[in-house]
Amino acid sequence: MIRRLVERLSSRESVVNEAKVAGRLPVHISSSGLVLLAHSLPPVQEAYLERNAETLGARQLRRDLAGVRQSGFAALAGYVVADTSGITVPVLGRRQEINAALGVVVAAGEENIPATVPALMTAARGIARAVA
Repeated sequence: MIRRLVERLSSRESVVNEAKVAGRLPVHISSSGLVLLAHSLPPVQEAYLERNAETLGARQLRRDLAGVRQSGFAALAGYVVADTSGITVPVLGRRQEINAALGVVVAAGEENIPATVPALMTAARGIARAVA
């Protein structure tokens, strides 16, 4: 499973973000990829784990995916770029199926999860309502 970035907004002062519009990143190394995989159907998750068994710690990844589903967000520090963190929430459809992921990339150490996650969740619900 390769995720594709549909849109990215940045300012001149933004941190380095390796994601490119229509670019590719392995799902398991980005917060948005983890959110998409965590909310995918179990057969999709298992197929990804099987295809990448040699390079992944499947047991740990399963725990990470469960944690994402339970908490409602993914936060990864330094996975793609050492000095950045990604924070992402799902954009869910009417039947709670995954439609997209909405996230931010911030400087490592400036995550502010208690403020960022609720703001992202509010925006994700608004997006979900607008496209329903």
